[in-house]
Amino acid sequence: MKKIFLSVTFFCLTVFGAGTSSFISIDLPHGARVIGMGESFTGYDRDTYSQLWNPAGVYGGLSFSASHTMLFEDIKNDFIILTFPTNIGYWGMSLSYIDFGTFNGLDGHARNPYEFTANELIFSIVYGRWVQEHLKFGVGINYGSSRLENENSSVWSINSGLIYTMNRNTKLGLSIKNIGGKLTYITTPYPLPIALSLGISKKTRNLLYTGEVSLRNDDKPQIGFGLEYKITFLSFRTGFRTQDDLGILSLFRFGFGVEKDWIKFDYAFIPSGDFGLRQYFTLSISR
Repeated sequence: MKKIFLSVTFFCLTVFGAGTSSFISIDLPHGARVIGMGESFTGYDRDTYSQLWNPAGVYGGLSFSASHTMLFEDIKNDFIILTFPTNIGYWGMSLSYIDFGTFNGLDGHARNPYEFTANELIFSIVYGRWVQEHLKFGVGINYGSSRLENENSSVWSINSGLIYTMNRNTKLGLSIKNIGGKLTYITTPYPLPIALSLGISKKTRNLLYTGEVSLRNDDKPQIGFGLEYKITFLSFRTGFRTQDDLGILSLFRFGFGVEKDWIKFDYAFIPSGDFGLRQYFTLSISR
């Protein structure tokens, strides 16, 4: 029965670009706005989800966001994120839970059928603050756990990053993520996918440009670009990322957003070849 689960895991690693790491949650993208812009927010700090790409990008205001995503068949992901300012800096928290569904298996004698479940969880706390007039520093601590049938494994990791404000509209970001131990999956230890990323963002009156280059220890380098055009309360987005391996169209992302006062709804999709469209919905409240 574990072979069935490993086949599903291999599918998710292929579709969601998790390199050779078996811990899908740590690489799963969140936030329809970011996804629609090529997942390239290492150099941007004005979004609730920025902290997931760079701890220094933790949003400076009070915000809350939640999403529910069907990844494939009965595999689903629930995600919540919160940011809030204090007198000593900015804080962020997030929780991601993947339910892989129910699997059918046989006992050790291959006689008696039974059902088992599998899931993953990752909880993160992020802290960021200005250390100089134009320089922001951030650090995050992640706790991840994985459960397959009666086997459990957990791992701790650290993220760290900087964002430098070149001028009012242009920022540079540098982050390193997933520094930590190994997740023992069934009987094999897997190191976490360490990623070193350099990003940039530039904002004009109606346009936001983002870009990044990410070097990884478990996969080839990834390049991402994003563009957002905003008209009053509507935003239209497109992006590109060299991550997926499901045909040329899977390199592109598209999306839009609707914002009214404190409430914002974002949507994004990624063409995924024979697997159809991967769709992402996000509802956020911020001030």
